[in-house]
Amino acid sequence: MNFFEKVVSREGVEIYSAPHSREKALYKLSLLLKKQVSDEEATCRQVYDGAIEREHIGSTAVGHGVAYSHYNCESLKRLYAVVGIFPDGIVAWESPDDKPIHILFLIASPDKESCRYFAFITHISRMLRSNRLITEMKNSNNPDHIYDFLLQWERKHGTQLYVCQK
Repeated sequence: MNFFEKVVSREGVEIYSAPHSREKALYKLSLLLKKQVSDEEATCRQVYDGAIEREHIGSTAVGHGVAYSHYNCESLKRLYAVVGIFPDGIVAWESPDDKPIHILFLIASPDKESCRYFAFITHISRMLRSNRLITEMKNSNNPDHIYDFLLQWERKHGTQLYVCQK
């Protein structure tokens, strides 16, 4: 099993057609992430509030139409992530290159998983250095295709897993 598929399930990739604000986009992804976790781990409101609080500290946009919204939630049992594709872009998001956000990751983990959390952010950052991968994700109209393409890309280009000390 690849690093990506250990963290993101097939059901954790979605395409949203209507234009969104940053807050609405994060809410949509909070709902998607909540489907992955039990009620004991977190509520949708906790997921959303954590993502918004992190964005108030500073924008998680990295440029090229990509943002990695991330935060720690101690009640989670493991690292989780979901991916939202916004073909029309999210304009109201502070981005270093002033481009709208088309690919948004929402990543959450407990503090005890901080090494894997940072390793995953580093991993997807490396994956999304590929303009071909970004273009394929932005132009696809099928979440399963995006998920499969990400897994194929990871298999083809390899991964550098980080050993986390206990």
